[in-house]
Amino acid sequence: MSPESQKGASDCIIDQLVQGPWLSQARIIALYASIKDEVQTSALLQELYARPGLTVLLPRITGDELKFYRVTDTQSLIPGYSGILEPDPDKHQFTPLSQADLILVPGLAFDEHLNRLGKGKGHYDRALGECKPATIRVGLFFEAAKLEKVPVEDHDQPLNVVITEKKIYQK
Repeated sequence: MSPESQKGASDCIIDQLVQGPWLSQARIIALYASIKDEVQTSALLQELYARPGLTVLLPRITGDELKFYRVTDTQSLIPGYSGILEPDPDKHQFTPLSQADLILVPGLAFDEHLNRLGKGKGHYDRALGECKPATIRVGLFFEAAKLEKVPVEDHDQPLNVVITEKKIYQK
């Protein structure tokens, strides 16, 4: 996608997320600082930081694990794994993902059965395995990332909802 198309599609996806019921029901939200080919989350992060009473968690890759930290602004993030902006563990409070009400998940591809394909290291699948059953798992994807069927292994964790610029998929 061109940068302009990606921005327009990202804005549409974030608008659908904000207009849906998921954010209003959550007090602790885990999401990601986006990289080049992902749905862009920087504007959403700014909006969430401004909401009183809301806790925002961002991940940091530590070994084979994603560890989540409370973050109140993007200026305090530092380049980490593969140059991805991550919380500095010396400046942010670790918070188990099991406390999150909502987790927004990136990925390379998804299917209509709400399976996702990540980057192959299993970071998000392991993290999602720690979530309480009530935690809502929302994938943010471009419609072009939809596949007929994503290969699924025993450790893969499905999503509850996938939002694209064209459609909302849910069970």
